Amino acid sequence: MEDGSILPEGAEATVDIPFEKIQYLKVAFDLLQQPFKQYVAETAPDWIIVDFFPYWVSEISREYGAPFVYFSVLSASAIAFLGPPYKFVEDVPLRVWHSPKNMTSPPEWITFPSSVALKDFEAKAIPKSSVLIMLLEQVCVEYEGEYLNLLGNLMGKPVIPVGLLPPEEPAEGTEIQISGGAWVENFKWLNNQKPNSVVYVGFGSECKLKKDQVHEIAYGLELSELPFLWAHLWLHRWLHRTVSICGCIERSALVVVMVPFLAFGHMIPQLQLAVALAESGIHVSFISTPKNIQRLPKLSPNVTPLIDLVALPLPAVPGLPEGCEATLDLPFEKIKYLKDAYALLKQPLKRFLESASPDCMFVDLSVDWAAEAAAECGGGLRLFGFTMFTAATSVFFGPPEYLTGEGQKKFRPSPDSMTAPPVWVSFPSMVAYREFEARGAHPGFYGQDSSGSTVAQRIASTLSACEAVTIRSCIEFEEEYLNIYQKLLKKPVIPVGLLPPEKSHENTDQEWKKIFNWLDDQKPKSVVFVGFGSECKLTKDQVHEIAYGLEQSELPFLWALRKPSWAVEDDDALPAGFSHRTCGRGVVSIGWAPQREILAHPSIGGSLFHSGWGSVIETLQFGHTLIVLPFIIDQGLNARLLVEKGVAVEVSRREDGSFSRDDIAKSLRLAMVMEEGEKLRVRAREAAAIFGDRKLHQSYIDDLVKYLNKEM
Repeated sequence: MEDGSILPEGAEATVDIPFEKIQYLKVAFDLLQQPFKQYVAETAPDWIIVDFFPYWVSEISREYGAPFVYFSVLSASAIAFLGPPYKFVEDVPLRVWHSPKNMTSPPEWITFPSSVALKDFEAKAIPKSSVLIMLLEQVCVEYEGEYLNLLGNLMGKPVIPVGLLPPEEPAEGTEIQISGGAWVENFKWLNNQKPNSVVYVGFGSECKLKKDQVHEIAYGLELSELPFLWAHLWLHRWLHRTVSICGCIERSALVVVMVPFLAFGHMIPQLQLAVALAESGIHVSFISTPKNIQRLPKLSPNVTPLIDLVALPLPAVPGLPEGCEATLDLPFEKIKYLKDAYALLKQPLKRFLESASPDCMFVDLSVDWAAEAAAECGGGLRLFGFTMFTAATSVFFGPPEYLTGEGQKKFRPSPDSMTAPPVWVSFPSMVAYREFEARGAHPGFYGQDSSGSTVAQRIASTLSACEAVTIRSCIEFEEEYLNIYQKLLKKPVIPVGLLPPEKSHENTDQEWKKIFNWLDDQKPKSVVFVGFGSECKLTKDQVHEIAYGLEQSELPFLWALRKPSWAVEDDDALPAGFSHRTCGRGVVSIGWAPQREILAHPSIGGSLFHSGWGSVIETLQFGHTLIVLPFIIDQGLNARLLVEKGVAVEVSRREDGSFSRDDIAKSLRLAMVMEEGEKLRVRAREAAAIFGDRKLHQSYIDDLVKYLNKEM
């Protein structure tokens, strides 16, 4: 439905929606009557404690003999003002509260002097209410004794104060941990103020203040000349806006939406960027589909309040198997159906943006329909392209005018045109595809899909629409490519750093504990880690040649092998007798592997892998030598860049892209033990100073935050 007369998707609390849509939340909540009834039947609770809105609980309580009490978070004075149940049934409300004016003075049943009543403008805004019966009150006798006594008489049943339920205080001597750069600074500012001198201003998450109201409060604080701290939180469900103003110090945290493509090689870098922004105090809504959100890494508690994982259900389309929501779930030939389904989320995303009113949106360059949704929403939403590819790869494909139309026909008319660095690269470069790679890359990038569009056109559209392009790179490694990319695009290209993954945590899997014990027994920097991830679907011949190459190299190795689709049993994935012949020298683990923990182990000295950029970052932060064997998308371009930078050796391939066990063994020994590879090993260790420098990469996030704030 497009008329807006439904509960917005993902809205499950009043904080999630504007006031006028709360009625739909109540309707949806009432639909829980049957599931709740079933739950009571199955669990037979002794008591039911309920808020006043689910009126239907009383019937369920009587049916199953479970006594229930109402719990009120309102004050005793507020409940006494509204009156007992019989004041709200039949025609009594018409006699007692027949007009807003009647609500502007204490009611007749309050027999003692009271100031509790509504102002005239408040009374006019109060909607008609339903039955209110309370037994538990979040109050105390010491503060509202007279109102509690009155309530007991009015209700005709026990009214039990449960105290004020104050939040827990830190134990004495406990150091309070404050996350988020802005709040660290705010507390530093507070420490410099006089005791009891600062006014704290806060209106919580339910008060949707208007612009005029916010501004008048601000002007009032200014006129007061008092020191103040204003935490203006959650103006709207997805508009998790935090404005922290300390006296003359003002910081405005933005609200950002992120829309990655449905591949984990795209989602994980954007999630890492989301975490980095959240650690700087920015609120992020991360868009994906339900199954993908369930599979994302668990967020740290210090950022969970600042990151919303927003699940938009993926529509069913012909050709897309049920339950497949990422490229990981599909063979290559079916990914086109995933793209078709994802594009159908344009309208749900548009409704989300209209409801959320974010400041900025980061869009994967290939998700052009998300950029279109942002443009159609208007409202000053700033659009940023995000690419998790290297600057060298981005430069290789070029600016929008070379991706489509006459520019594409001129510079990229055929696969052969992708086998040499482009003419716009003015310095020596090795970054280009091999012929066997180009034969697949050209139609994949410039060929039309079912909608009649191409990947190149989609990227060109997003590049043209965005204010700036953010890129997972750094000047220290790709300065020349970053500079030329900005010149090509004629708009800001903002490196966000390499977004290095979080530090490793202890692995508790028993099988992996045995493997790590084996690693402990190996010499430092002696073991080759082999892993090709989940996106590279290796053939039987490829897996077997890698296995024979490892055997032939005579090097110790740890191979994390995803079970291939062509293998019936785990043992079917490897050549006959391989495990026996390499026993003690090598370990093969079929299935998931704790890659970060493995790479962090001191016995690992090199890695044989596909040269995906994320894995490059994970590996080089530890200074391991790289043996690269690229297969898909940007991996070939990455391999050439790494060789160009002197940190990798690429496995030799034949014209058809095949490789042999000899090629594998030769590359492994060159990278790990041969004297000719010493320069390579030195360069890899030097690269660790860049890839593993968290302060360096945090500085890129700091610069990005400054850029995002510059016009807000």
